[in-house]
Amino acid sequence: MYAYPDMPMPQMEAPEIVPPSQERQSILCDFISTAFTATATVVAAMCLGFPFWVQDEKGSKVGVRNLGLWTDCYRKDGTIVMCNEPPFPEAQNDSCKGLYSGTAAMSILGVVFLVFGLMSIAPIACNVVPLWRVMTVRYCAIVNIFMGFVTTLVAWVLWAVLTSKAECGAIKEMDTCWTLCVLASALALVGLVAECAAMRFYTIEQSVPDYGMKGEMTAQAYGQYPTYASSQFMYPSY
Repeated sequence: MYAYPDMPMPQMEAPEIVPPSQERQSILCDFISTAFTATATVVAAMCLGFPFWVQDEKGSKVGVRNLGLWTDCYRKDGTIVMCNEPPFPEAQNDSCKGLYSGTAAMSILGVVFLVFGLMSIAPIACNVVPLWRVMTVRYCAIVNIFMGFVTTLVAWVLWAVLTSKAECGAIKEMDTCWTLCVLASALALVGLVAECAAMRFYTIEQSVPDYGMKGEMTAQAYGQYPTYASSQFMYPSY
């Protein structure tokens, strides 16, 4: 008996099967990576926007100096009394200016890479990525989180070098944003390790072609018994 093309396809519900332990561990690592990467992204964005890389209360009689990547202002009683244009005049020779600009560039790149890493890993944690794309998306997430970790690490290292050089002003006291930048790199590293662990636990031994099926079929750790990512599928017509 042959079915006409316009006839509705019969539908059946597949039995619910408990996922294997490796799959549960992979999902847990995905959630951990998503949480730490999201936190690192927020912290890195705060470093980029707030002018508190250096707060010097003793360096001038004008007021408290708040130095950031884009602004360099003095405040007195909470009011801005003077701003340097361009910021950080002590760093206007070539080497110091390069370190200052490099810190800003690395901070921007760190936020961008972490955002892309979060956009890659969050759909996997929410189980909305097709099976055949999971490994590719995981690789993209790992690369972006790794680059976010490296760029934020380089940003706070460059700033530490900048503020320690005598010809650049030798500002010894670094403030909240520098500490947050260090924290962002540490959080990104934890997210990276968690996602690498998720890939380690996620093992696919068999892929099944889609013959009109609504849902994806995955395999357990050593390809013994299949599990289903969704509870409905359709048999092909004969």
